[in-house]
Amino acid sequence: FSKLFVEKLSRAMGEDSEYVKISVVDSENSDELCNPKFDIYFVDNRINGNSCAVDLLKRIDICNKKKSKIFVMSKFGDFELVKTAWKSGADGFIDKDEINYKEVAGIIRSFYETKKMTAKLESKLRKKDSSQ
Repeated sequence: FSKLFVEKLSRAMGEDSEYVKISVVDSENSDELCNPKFDIYFVDNRINGNSCAVDLLKRIDICNKKKSKIFVMSKFGDFELVKTAWKSGADGFIDKDEINYKEVAGIIRSFYETKKMTAKLESKLRKKDSSQ
């Protein structure tokens, strides 16, 4: 699923896909969230049959400190899971049965635009502070 998800999302992103740093988290790379290399992670709810994305979110929240956006994905449209995931630090939820790749691409573009604007503001504030 993860390889197909990334391929379809890259197609939906079009030219912007070369600037996007995303990863799909599974049992093989779940520790990566503590030392994030990507801006956005898509975490499958069932990581290895036993573990749940919510459990992982609770463990990594301390070490990640919101350096990345984290979206939980599930095949089951479970409202309780969605609520628990958000309370545990997820930035969003994706129902794998109803993925709209163009909408997900739009969310990613919005994240990067916000990131760019924040960087510009921080740069202006640093310049202002250093000139005083």
